[in-house]
Amino acid sequence: MSNYTIEDYKKAIKAKYEEEIDGEYSNNLSSPTTANLRNLCVKRFESNNSREDLIAFESFFDFPFDKEKKNLFGEDELNKLEAVKRFFLGKTERPSEDTIQLAAILVDLQPRPFKEYRKQFDADELKLMDNLRNKNVSGEQVSSDISISSALPKSYIFH
Repeated sequence: MSNYTIEDYKKAIKAKYEEEIDGEYSNNLSSPTTANLRNLCVKRFESNNSREDLIAFESFFDFPFDKEKKNLFGEDELNKLEAVKRFFLGKTERPSEDTIQLAAILVDLQPRPFKEYRKQFDADELKLMDNLRNKNVSGEQVSSDISISSALPKSYIFH
């Protein structure tokens, strides 16, 4: 397994943020005001059924997401989103875990949360697994139709 750290995860979130600035939600991310992040948050969660993401939402805002009460985002919630804004803009050294997880959701980083991100394999690990898979117990090369990298979901491979 990889040795990805929370620092690697934060870098991946920021890289995904840079990609998403020109993506579907560019109007929310190119100028990440707290109001724009609130609007993006509502958009992301309206169609999000991920149990992990809903837990992250509740942990961040201290209330569960409710599609019917999406207008209940007040000043306290906007103030909390300031931490996400500062994270995206690189203005914070040590964001909280809740901030990191919500940022990952807003840019739709996959896989997430961090415990899933850590399960990825890097290219060297995949190559080693393929080499080991193609050798028998005595160390002789054997052929195989399927490589490890082709058998894994794309989200578990980090290039």
